Amino acid sequence: YEDGLDTGRMQNQIELVIKKVRKGQSLEQIADALETSKEQLKEIYETVVKAAPDYDISKIMEQVKIKNS
Repeated sequence: YEDGLDTGRMQNQIELVIKKVRKGQSLEQIADALETSKEQLKEIYETVVKAAPDYDISKIMEQVKIKNS
């Protein structure tokens, strides 16, 4: 059950970061808007930027999970 919640939270956060990256926002701007630290978002942000222009959320989530393993 916890894994499902964590996955849902991660997917939501990735979707928000994708929206903001598409608007041209920097890591600092996104962290400020989401009221979180740059350190917490850095990995997701970098993975999203590398996934441009497709922004395949499944691939992004897989990459973030691999890095966290």
